[in-house]
Parts: sequence; C-alpha cells; structure tokens
Amino acid sequence: MGEKQGWIKLHRRIQDCFLWEEKPYDKARAWIDMLLSAAYHDKKIGDTVKLNKGSFVTSAVKLAERWGWSRNKVNSFLAMLESEQMIHTTRTSRGTAITIVNYEKYQVCGTAESTTESTAESTTESTAESTTESTQKKNYKNDKNVFKNTMCKADALALFEQLWKLYPVKKGKGQVSLSAKKRLFKIGFEEMERAVNRYLSELEKDSSWRKPQNGSTFFNSGYVDYLDANYVPEKKEPQNKKPNMFNSFEQRNYSSDGLDSLEKKLLSMH
Repeated sequence: MGEKQGWIKLHRRIQDCFLWEEKPYDKARAWIDMLLSAAYHDKKIGDTVKLNKGSFVTSAVKLAERWGWSRNKVNSFLAMLESEQMIHTTRTSRGTAITIVNYEKYQVCGTAESTTESTAESTTESTAESTTESTQKKNYKNDKNVFKNTMCKADALALFEQLWKLYPVKKGKGQVSLSAKKRLFKIGFEEMERAVNRYLSELEKDSSWRKPQNGSTFFNSGYVDYLDANYVPEKKEPQNKKPNMFNSFEQRNYSSDGLDSLEKKLLSMH
C-alpha cells in the first residue's frame, strides 16, 4: 500500500463509549488513548503545574487500572515510547506529565487534509473564503466547551472510581451525582484519600457505638469535615492531671493501736 495521507476526526467522547471499556487494551488502543487524553492547548493544573499543549498528567497506577495492565507493563510501554521519541515524561507535584512529541501531526488545526495535496489545498482555500470570522469563533467556542465538559466528566468519573474502592461501605454508588463527582475531582485524589483515612480512623476509635455512612452519603457531603482545611484532630487529655483542690489535703494514717485507744476512750465516756 502507498503512503497514507489525510486524517479523520475522532471525538474524545469515544472514551465514554462502552466499547472503549473493554480490557485489557492492546498497545495501539493505549497509544490512541494517550492522544485523546492530551490537552489541545496550554493550561495550568492548580497553582504550580503548567501543562503544555499535547500533554496530560497521570501515573503508572492510573494507566494500569485504565488499560487493564500491570504496572510493569505500563512502565515498559512508556519507556519504549520514550526511546522511540514518541513521548517524553516529566515528574510533577501532581504526577507524571506525559507529552506527545510532534502533537501537531496528530491534531492539525483547521480543515482536515484530503488524500491528495491538490485537494487539500483547494478545500482549505475554498473553506477559508466561505467561512466568516464570526462562524469560526463560534465553532471554536463550541468545540472548546465540548472538550472542557467531556474531559472534565471523564476525569471526574475516573477519579471517583478510585475513591470508591477506598471506601468500605459500598452502598448508593448510583446516588452520587455527576456534579458531586466533579467537586471531588477539583479537590483531588490525594486530599480525598486523606479525608477517607481520617474518617475511617475516627470510626475505628468509636466502633462500639458509631456506624459508617453509606458511600453515597460520604461522597456527596460527608467528607467535607475531613478535608485539610476543615479537619480538627481530637485533642488528647493530659495524663498527669492536677489534683482537685478539695482532695489536696494530707490524709492521716491511723495504726491499729491508735484505733484501739480511741475506741476505749469513747466507751469510757458512755
């Protein structure tokens, strides 16, 4: 077969399709999944991590769970891609940032190329002449909103699945709304993991009378008191207590002989 030219549009929502959930992934689908996960413009994650176009933040654990692979297989695959100069990786405070090398080749801006150069040029020129500037801006805005909503939803769902595995009482999973899952995503896995552990630690101390909340209750609102900004650890009572002022007097010890003499005096009075 001759050299293939042109490209097709593949929407990121394909990652939400039930067909995409089949595991384990093969290497080709894992590579496409990485392309779909990459950001299409520069952005910031939190206050410290800057994510360049064609990059996304993840970890070997997350990819292993997502692809149905072992961590060793994920690490070997990433190492192979990096050796082939298809990606490069960087450690960040939020995880591993993976950058697709030559991302523009996979995601060309503007009108798609046709299978020949002449058709591509004519199509691009005619489209540019017929499309008004306002229409272009409208399309860009719509695409941006679709991208934002789709990626936010996918990331929120993925993070919630990880948190759900941490929580012992798996009741009411379907009652956790998408908006609640998005709030959890904004908080982040690490802080939510701490919140879950704090709650479980308190339950263990009060196990004689306190019952755990259903998973739906905890992840909809019950976690709030256990976040970093809200959590107040229980204060331990000091072991060496100060004596009560009414019990601080010196107690007198009486011997058996002393008690006998006191009893005789009392009897003689009667």
